[in-house]
Amino acid sequence: MLFAHLTLQIIQGQNKLNSGRFEAPNEAKIFKQRLDHFAFNQNYLKSFDQRYFVNENFLKEGVTVDTAIIEIGGEGTVSRAPGGTTTNFDVLGEIAMKYNAPIFELEHRFYGESQPFAESETPLASENLKYLSSRHAIADLVNFIYQTDKQYCIAQGKTYIPGKTCLRWMIAGGSYAGAVSAWITQQHPHLFAASISSSGVVDAHYELPEFDSHTYAAAGTPCAQAYTLAMRQIEQVTESGSDKYLNLFKATREHLSDFYYFIADSSLMVFQYGDWNTFCPQNLNTVWKQSGDVTEAFVQYLAQNYEYAGYDRDSLKKDVKTSSMFRQWWYQTCTEVAYYQPAPVMNSIRSKMVTTEWHLDICKYAFGLDLMNPTERTNNYYGNTLVYGPDTYFSNFWQDVWHIVGVTAETKNVPKENVGYINCRDCGHCVDLHVYKAQDPQSLKDMRKDEVAFVSKRFDDWAKRV
Repeated sequence: MLFAHLTLQIIQGQNKLNSGRFEAPNEAKIFKQRLDHFAFNQNYLKSFDQRYFVNENFLKEGVTVDTAIIEIGGEGTVSRAPGGTTTNFDVLGEIAMKYNAPIFELEHRFYGESQPFAESETPLASENLKYLSSRHAIADLVNFIYQTDKQYCIAQGKTYIPGKTCLRWMIAGGSYAGAVSAWITQQHPHLFAASISSSGVVDAHYELPEFDSHTYAAAGTPCAQAYTLAMRQIEQVTESGSDKYLNLFKATREHLSDFYYFIADSSLMVFQYGDWNTFCPQNLNTVWKQSGDVTEAFVQYLAQNYEYAGYDRDSLKKDVKTSSMFRQWWYQTCTEVAYYQPAPVMNSIRSKMVTTEWHLDICKYAFGLDLMNPTERTNNYYGNTLVYGPDTYFSNFWQDVWHIVGVTAETKNVPKENVGYINCRDCGHCVDLHVYKAQDPQSLKDMRKDEVAFVSKRFDDWAKRV
């Protein structure tokens, strides 16, 4: 996220969560979605164009479709359906192949091209963003599933019964979408035979200083030492009056704390998304052992992979359409999940200027929101780690700091069958949803086998129930 989370804006424009998905269908279709699912006035009749993709690579000719899979679009642009092909697939593709299922992906409202106020000059105005929430996202998915299920039901000559699905559905999502996958399965258990919550951030935290302390541990020696030294030197050089590093990232002195947050956030993504080997052994560790300039190595790595522009508060304040989705996600953090990352007292990587108050100031500056802690309402509504349901599989990875706010092997009262929690190098955020690779660690391969077995058992049980 903007908080080293979900929508990673790489210079090359590739979303890490969709890495490796190059062969699935990329033709966008349009679903007429309700603007306000909870209105009792004319707003209930308003709609917008919501994009979705469908992958039918795994359907067998002449075989009836009785199963469907949907992946939740997260806080970024959706460019193609998941699954892959019969020769190059991910875990959803393997399940689809086994059960002759189409795979859908619905783009999240306000992200990508699914803009409810696309015709407005200011589509991302704060007054419009009141329709951006996980609750509306869940309602979007329910509406889409019912309508799509009806089409498949009628097309196959089955008897359509309003309020009852013809197909057995599975839902999946990663990160924020992973949380939504768990939340929607808990709220609408009659709709889904199974769900996968990959790196699902289900436990909203007001403050998460563990981001730095866990990253310090994940980096290891000597990378953590080199990393911390580089961060301190960047701050010292900048505070001394030099614009050396500001100029490198096209930043200004007007909001130094924004720049310091960017340096910390972008570098933390290295561990979140499984790039430890590239960043540490192949870079900082080598420079450190050779007594080289670790700060120069550090900033050059960031400059080649990340951009500052989306982090600047003036950019966040812009309510026009941009390729960056930072404004939308910041709004959701301000109003729903927070996950604010102040500098911790011990083992702090980031500048002490990055405080909880700094995060609140961003919310006020960018959206005019004078808020405090939004997470109590969110956790009371969804249940945080109590979101556990018998038909949801939770996958998490130690190197990825977001396991702290997810369901893991350490979460109480959750059966082992429902949890996959592994510790392997460069097993990053949502990696279980990536296309299979021969060099994947054995623990990751085993996790995917467990996921397929988990879903298969739920599918088979569902068939017995209906």
